[in-house]
Amino acid sequence: ELLAQFTDPTETSATDAPSARATERLARLVADYHRVLTGRQREVFLRVDLQGHSADAAAEQLGITASTARVHLARARRTIRLRMLADHPVLLEEYLDDMR
Repeated sequence: ELLAQFTDPTETSATDAPSARATERLARLVADYHRVLTGRQREVFLRVDLQGHSADAAAEQLGITASTARVHLARARRTIRLRMLADHPVLLEEYLDDMR
C-alpha cells in the first residue's frame, strides 16, 4: 500500500492508524503529481480532492457543468494514478495481487 511506503512504523497510534504526519506526506506526494494535469483538471482536482469541495460546488465555482467537472476529476485521478504506478511499481504489484 502506498501509505505504508510513506509511513514510519513508529508513527502509528494505538489503533495502528497512520499518523497525521504520514498522511500529510502522502497528501503532499499526491499534490505533487497535480503538476502533470491540464489546467482545468488541476483546478477541479484541487477543489474536490485537496480542498474537500463537492464536484458540484467546484463546477459552480469554475463556471462549468457538474458533469464536465466530474469528467475532469476522473481524468485527473486517472492521470495521477497512472503516474504513481509508473513511479512506484510496487503499487502495481499490490494492485494485481489484490485483483487475484
